[in-house]
Amino acid sequence: MRAFRAADERGRVRRLLQQSVSLQHVHVLMVLRAAGPLTIGTLARTLDVSVASATGIVTRMEERELVERTRSREDRRVVTVSLARGGNAALDQLDGRAREHFKLMLDSLSIEELESLQAGFRALRRAHDTLMAQYASA
Repeated sequence: MRAFRAADERGRVRRLLQQSVSLQHVHVLMVLRAAGPLTIGTLARTLDVSVASATGIVTRMEERELVERTRSREDRRVVTVSLARGGNAALDQLDGRAREHFKLMLDSLSIEELESLQAGFRALRRAHDTLMAQYASA
């Protein structure tokens, strides 16, 4: 199942690559969606690249209208990067295809398999709640 999911993800990423969005750009978009706007320095550390490399990546992404840069009013050297409309659209496209694929997978399962899956999700939720309670009391 994991290999299937990885192959499906590579397929979605390839489709975006055909639209001039590199794998690294997809990674940046996902980081920005999860974390919100980041300074170039923080983005560079997150990507494990130099600030100069992050600046180059952001420049190419800005040219494709995937991200936007904003300079700080207090310190013009500080540049914040955020998702632009094009970046959100690219991520929405990835998400939509993932949902469509997931729906097709669920549609192919029998009632018994769906019930087993539901039971598995309930077990995972209980395990998660137990761990969170342990973390909270530690």
